[in-house]
Amino acid sequence: MSTPPELEPKLWLSLEGRITRRTFWLYFVAPIWAFALLAAGLDFAMGAAPTNALAEAIRSNFGEAGLAFSAFSGPASNVAALIYIWPVTVGFVKRLHDINFSGWFYAAVFSITAGSWAFFLMSAGSGWSIAIVVLTYLAAVPLSIVVYVVRGTAGPNTYGPDPLGRSASGDSPPDPSSAPTS
Repeated sequence: MSTPPELEPKLWLSLEGRITRRTFWLYFVAPIWAFALLAAGLDFAMGAAPTNALAEAIRSNFGEAGLAFSAFSGPASNVAALIYIWPVTVGFVKRLHDINFSGWFYAAVFSITAGSWAFFLMSAGSGWSIAIVVLTYLAAVPLSIVVYVVRGTAGPNTYGPDPLGRSASGDSPPDPSSAPTS
């Protein structure tokens, strides 16, 4: 009995190859969001106060009411975020590969976004730093939309064979049950 490609360890461990939108949503987006919500629920159940610098910046700018919008800032959520950085990276890179883009696009967006957050935290949440974070996220939206919804390149590309098995013309592979019998 062979392991389905979606369940092989290299799906989550390797930056090489391509994945379909379906695989991305089912094996990356849904589990990561479930894990994040579970961690936030654990924080809430423990009565854990937000512990990170982001929570402090939100508290200083928006008061305690602003913390309602920072549910992902308790200790369990912080640990969860560290755990799912790698799967998020792998999923995004493989989807970029599916549309024939380099994974370095993700690295650039991730670096710029992380830098804007670092600036935000170091400047104690000033108005300018909030604007920079918002603009950074707005700049990352087009890449996210492409990764989430654009269909992959038909046929093989620079990063591997088509995960749907289509030819370069976009045709589906022939159905073996419809082959003529002799």
